[in-house]
Amino acid sequence: MRKLLTSITLSIILISCSESSGKKQKTVDRIVSMAPSITETLFALNLGKKVVAVSSYCDYPAEAGALPKIGGLLDTSIEQIYSVKPDLVIHLPSQQHTADTLQTMGISTFAVSQNSLKEIRQSIQKLGRKLNCLSQAQTLLESLKIKPIKQLSPPPKVLIVISRDTATPGISSAYLASDNTWYGDLVKAAGGENALKHKIPYPSFSKEGIIQLNPDIIIEIMPQAGKPQITIDKIRSTWANALPGLNAVKSNQIYLIKALYAVRPGPRYPLLFEELKKVINSYKN
Repeated sequence: MRKLLTSITLSIILISCSESSGKKQKTVDRIVSMAPSITETLFALNLGKKVVAVSSYCDYPAEAGALPKIGGLLDTSIEQIYSVKPDLVIHLPSQQHTADTLQTMGISTFAVSQNSLKEIRQSIQKLGRKLNCLSQAQTLLESLKIKPIKQLSPPPKVLIVISRDTATPGISSAYLASDNTWYGDLVKAAGGENALKHKIPYPSFSKEGIIQLNPDIIIEIMPQAGKPQITIDKIRSTWANALPGLNAVKSNQIYLIKALYAVRPGPRYPLLFEELKKVINSYKN
């Protein structure tokens, strides 16, 4: 009996080792990215050649823009993902429902969160570990280090506006970035203080709510501002007409950032940091 048990135990160990070894040897050669920030991270890790499809909004770098598209956040095509035969689909936590469907089809998925500066950096490390490129991940992380600057005393209150209706006159409401976001992290690192302290990352605030915040600096994030009808002068005029009593309006501290990297929490965050630092450092009490 003892010999039989020993034999069974050894067999289990051997099978386990064989399976474990098999998993370690399995490589990921075909990747689908479901978000622009993820796509940019994969290319920054020199894994672009393994990316076989991306979301409809992935356009950076140029090679990514030429890849097959799987749709956007609300219209993801399961059929398109399946057709490119991926080894792995990488997604955001908000896309877990789609990931669950893919898993039932036998497609492996992997989620990374990029809501804060810490999470952005952790996502790079996690992808490096998952995709067997830890050295590239570490090199990338070193290149993305930013040097926080000393805050002014008192620091200016900065309001980050990430979305509002520009089709109608005035300002009735706007979606704002709270201190509980990567924007909040970068504002602090750039020497400012986020005007909005809120548990919800991107709440909608009414005109009255913005008056209560009374920011010293307003920064509008508008990738769509490439359109001719949207200019910094028009934006400043809109704020001046709608909320003339705000500190930021009275001191003309209203700015526009229209680069796409400003809405993508990925490896280009140092570029946004430099823009924020320039604005905040120019502020005079």
